[in-house]
Amino acid sequence: MDFTDTSPDEWVARIAGMLLLVALSALFSGLTLGLMSLDKIGLEVVIGAGEDAAATEQEKKLADAAKKIAPIRKDGNLLLTTLLLGNVAVNSLLSILMADLTSGMLGFVVSTAVIVLFGEVIPQAACSRHALVIGAKSVPIVKCIIVLFYVFAKPVSLLLDAFLGQDVGTIFTKKELWKMLDIHVKQEMIDDEESWIMYGALHYKSQTVAAILTPMRDVYMLPATAKLSRDTVREIYSKGFSRIPVYATSRNNVIGLLFTKDLVFIDPDEAISVQHFVHIFGRGVHRVWPDTNLGDLLKAFKMGHSRLALVQDVNNKGDGDPFLEAIGVVSLEDVIEEILQDTFRTEGDVTGRCSIIAQQCHGCAIGGRRKQTAVRHVDHSAMRFLGVASDDDDMYLTTEEARDLAVHLVAHQPVFQMRKTGGKSFFPLVAYGRETPNGPRIYSQAHVANHCVIVMEGSVKVTTGRFGLVSERGVWSVLGAESLVVPANTHVPDFSAFVSNKFGKILCVQISHVDFQQMLHPISLCRTKPQRSATVSERSPPKRFDVPKLAHSLSDHVRPAAERDEAKERLLFDDRSGSSLGEDSSSNWGALEWTLRISAVVILTVLAALFSGLTLGYMSLDKNGLQIIIDAGEDPNATDEEKKNAEYARKIKPLRSDGHLLLTTLLYGNVSINSIMAIAMADMTTGLIGFFVTTVILVIFGELIPQALCSRHALAIGGRSVPIVKFFLFAFYVAAKPVAMVLDFFLGYEIGATFTKLELTKMLEIHVKQQMLDADETDIMKGALYFKRKPVASVMTPIEN
Repeated sequence: MDFTDTSPDEWVARIAGMLLLVALSALFSGLTLGLMSLDKIGLEVVIGAGEDAAATEQEKKLADAAKKIAPIRKDGNLLLTTLLLGNVAVNSLLSILMADLTSGMLGFVVSTAVIVLFGEVIPQAACSRHALVIGAKSVPIVKCIIVLFYVFAKPVSLLLDAFLGQDVGTIFTKKELWKMLDIHVKQEMIDDEESWIMYGALHYKSQTVAAILTPMRDVYMLPATAKLSRDTVREIYSKGFSRIPVYATSRNNVIGLLFTKDLVFIDPDEAISVQHFVHIFGRGVHRVWPDTNLGDLLKAFKMGHSRLALVQDVNNKGDGDPFLEAIGVVSLEDVIEEILQDTFRTEGDVTGRCSIIAQQCHGCAIGGRRKQTAVRHVDHSAMRFLGVASDDDDMYLTTEEARDLAVHLVAHQPVFQMRKTGGKSFFPLVAYGRETPNGPRIYSQAHVANHCVIVMEGSVKVTTGRFGLVSERGVWSVLGAESLVVPANTHVPDFSAFVSNKFGKILCVQISHVDFQQMLHPISLCRTKPQRSATVSERSPPKRFDVPKLAHSLSDHVRPAAERDEAKERLLFDDRSGSSLGEDSSSNWGALEWTLRISAVVILTVLAALFSGLTLGYMSLDKNGLQIIIDAGEDPNATDEEKKNAEYARKIKPLRSDGHLLLTTLLYGNVSINSIMAIAMADMTTGLIGFFVTTVILVIFGELIPQALCSRHALAIGGRSVPIVKFFLFAFYVAAKPVAMVLDFFLGYEIGATFTKLELTKMLEIHVKQQMLDADETDIMKGALYFKRKPVASVMTPIEN
């Protein structure tokens, strides 16, 4: 272009036009990523949380923003089509204008740099962080743009609705919900106890009675012929059970239940028979099958069908006729413990013993993941009066406690997973604390330890690392297990452990290195090659081939400045000549050159589709969401679909870990391709025709279809595209990394999305509507989120009642 022929006023107008186009490009680009990344379900969650009476000011503010966005986000395909039409049209105009103002190559470089930095990277990075706030403030502008492009956008959106379906929100499976809760625990949005209860609520209905029942051989029962004498009553109280099955001819023939609380009405000196006593109160037995799920059993208990059920099954063994056989009992406490993932201390535990797996009302312990924080409070005088325990006995584990402890150690500690050869039947208990001779310190960092400690009561504070990070370990915690399998006097713990200040003393089982080696077979430890973390990308091998150069340089595709000046009147703003120039110029091109140019346009369109679709697809995949999918796929019960999605997520996660570098790289590629196409198409036809053709091609095939597909199948498409993206990350690294570092500095590193407790509550309610959860499960989970906030006064029974 001959700059001497351009007046200052024209230069000012052109620069002002460029600035306006850059601003519009930023608006369209930022809103495309920002609004389309706002999930419909997520908007409902935010709105519901803000409408709650207990909502904070921040939650109410975000809810107001979500209410403004929800109507335009409802028709996702129409919104996407409108924003992409505007974005591509503005970028095409800007590229053509920049190429016309300067030489072809300079126009390409300048337009690419300007659009990438100010029209794509900065607005998209800002909108991805503050999508609700920016989106709400931009709603009036977006509505105007929708009206402006409605005639063009609506037919395209209807086609997308027909072929791809309506956009739906993200719904989690039960496995994914559990993994999401686990992430919220790590982010300290909810605590461990709340998450365990919610986990139990998600899974208890998949459990059957057979999984938690107590076998009949372990059930404390009374024969119907027994007399309720003073000795029998003392025995009943010493067991500490609230309900005792009564059998007639055999333990298989249960005729009723004896409630311990009813014994207050009898005189032990009269020695009334158990059968007569049971008939007086009419305590029947509720019977269930072993394959009954815990959800149905809980409903039966809630309807008043006792608090203990007899489990019966058909016995087909032998030559005789099949008959019903009592195989065990199950109580309400069993079901509640399965939900709470915790155990209760026995109601009438007059011995004061707090078993590690607490006795149930029917006298058994169940397996599973358990926690216990109760402390023994032993009334030795009462124990002596009843004649059921002594001070010395209290300092040893019983046979049942030792069995429960052994099951836990074998299940959770590798060094105990071996065959037992002998040894003592009882483990001695060791007391630690300020009130004991052993003192409060159990382990000291950097001091040799030759023993393993299992916490039986109370809790232990453990400090680790250079900065003294403190964590609290409760009952079932095993410390120093490694000391048992290494040579003596070689284990130096990297932590310190001492009794928590809230306990005067705690009780532990202490196993020495010598005792352990005498009790168990020697352990063969093999040295395994450390596995590399799947999330760490290996160093890319050196490139064997250079990137091929374009057959023609960009300057060859742009008309000389004199020709552009000559045709300036007919380029963009004057269509008086119609398409005559395009017809004249195209007539001079040979068929081969046309074929090559069209092929180049097709290749550029495919690349534009790749960059555009992956930009929306990858950036809509939240870091925490990827981790949820990975964890769900690693579950032993995961489906093939969940395992496949987990594999895709595992491939994507390393790329997604540096979100700004990935975003900048994809936008560099996308804008570069769009600029080349705009310049090439303008050179093949008249400027106005080139503008429209470029816009239509890029919008439909390079933006709309790939983004609509990637927004629905981001995992599958993104997982398969990882090798290509890694190549472009390497190719654009020099240009993209500095921009990414600047974004990291000003906007901070991207973190995964988490929900507040109110938002979690609303999300659970939405899952009920989508029939992913039922009302019982949701009520339990919502109760777990808020039960710690409720005072005792809200649930107590008034003394007058």
